[in-house]
Amino acid sequence: REAAERLIEEAHRTQQRLHGELYINSEEIRKITTIGRTKLYEMIKNEEFPKPINMRDDKDTTRKIWTASSVYNWMQQKAEERNQ
Repeated sequence: REAAERLIEEAHRTQQRLHGELYINSEEIRKITTIGRTKLYEMIKNEEFPKPINMRDDKDTTRKIWTASSVYNWMQQKAEERNQ
């Protein structure tokens, strides 16, 4: 629960919003979950973590971002699995 609250707080801090949804990047996810970069992308590849959205910025650089809600839901699911 504390990690989920940090997720929302971090998303608010970065103020990345589009159509009312909060977005976070992989660096923020790694801080919140303590999952390393390599492990995070391995989990995405194995469909064990939500897939990112690829966004292009004004310099045509692709960035991977996630909705805060998808990461929050994933964290809640993992917490529930632990409690079973």
